[in-house]
Amino acid sequence: MSGDLWGFFMDVPTEGYLIESSYCAGGECSYYTGNIDPNNIWELNLASLDGKIVKRIGVDVINFSEPRVRFSMDENGEKVNLDISPENCAVTEDGFLCINKDKQNYRLKFLIKKM
Repeated sequence: MSGDLWGFFMDVPTEGYLIESSYCAGGECSYYTGNIDPNNIWELNLASLDGKIVKRIGVDVINFSEPRVRFSMDENGEKVNLDISPENCAVTEDGFLCINKDKQNYRLKFLIKKM
């Protein structure tokens, strides 16, 4: 699966990427949409579906050889770091990158589409 994560980002489209995301914790889910600017893939800006809540997510590479990346964001005033590894990633049949991360206290899903 490591090829899925790196392979998806090898040919960056000039228009960037579109993101659909959900974050579930404490029995409640929040849904967000946004995009990845091809000139700055290290920061994602996601907005809630009603456009009121904006999440800024930082992206850092933790390990190039595995590969492993970390998404960092603020959630209700608390810093949340989400480590994403190859087993959390898959490219779907229609060419989207799907990232699923389930932990005991949250569930995160990203669907990233090339524009």
